[in-house]
Amino acid sequence: HQHRAAAAAASHRRGAQPPGAAAAAAASSQQQKTVLLYVGRLSVEKRLDELATVLDRCPTACLALVGGGPHEAALRKHFARFGDRVTFCGVLRGDALSKAYASADIFCMPSDSETLGFVVIEAMASGLAVVGAKAGGIPSIIKDSSNGLLAPPRDPEAFATRVEQLITSKDLREQLQTKARKDAEGWGWRAATRHLRDVQYLAAVRRHKALQQKSFFGGVSSLWRDYVLRKWLKKLLMRWYRNVAFFNQITNRLALAFASSSSSSSSSSSSSPSSPNAIRGSG
Repeated sequence: HQHRAAAAAASHRRGAQPPGAAAAAAASSQQQKTVLLYVGRLSVEKRLDELATVLDRCPTACLALVGGGPHEAALRKHFARFGDRVTFCGVLRGDALSKAYASADIFCMPSDSETLGFVVIEAMASGLAVVGAKAGGIPSIIKDSSNGLLAPPRDPEAFATRVEQLITSKDLREQLQTKARKDAEGWGWRAATRHLRDVQYLAAVRRHKALQQKSFFGGVSSLWRDYVLRKWLKKLLMRWYRNVAFFNQITNRLALAFASSSSSSSSSSSSSPSSPNAIRGSG
């Protein structure tokens, strides 16, 4: 490469000199570096903080983040420990953005919320090897191990492993770059819109219906569970009540039996002779 995305974008944002000139001056110092690139909105759902794992695993890699968003301040703090290995380039357009794509080696898309991923198509059209999350619309663009690599979503270690594969294998990276460039030629606004309408939209409708059914049946099962629980509690209380009533009935009967036996014994003792004189008198 004739220039690197990080130095090019940073100097362009500062307005110090044209991006190409700054990049050419920095090229020799970054000759052995692998430039990782992300282009897009800097927000939480993009899961860009997971790229820190990639930098930990790949000490020869540096990262250029092109774009802006509400999560930028938090990301700057998150990546601060990497020093100049991470460059926040700001929003780039036109030639500056084209040079950023052309200056990178690998494009990283850890987001699992992409509907289509136009920046992925742009990266492929620029001849970059792409690593993306296997979620959303990304798998419809990237065919794993054919024109890019896919990693399980929300798995930073797996994502870092895929990036590491491309860094350590130049042959694999060049193979994916060539195929990605060729496949990207088949994508235009018409094809992308058709895919979004005919594939992604219908998939979203199916997911929504599935969630509705799951919610409905979940609600029914919850109502049934509550009904069974109430019936069980009612039966348990009725059984307890019957046991208590039976216990009270037995207690009352025992009390009556004891009372009657006490009264009969007292009456029999009063009617029997109590002294020898009475016995002799009766004789």
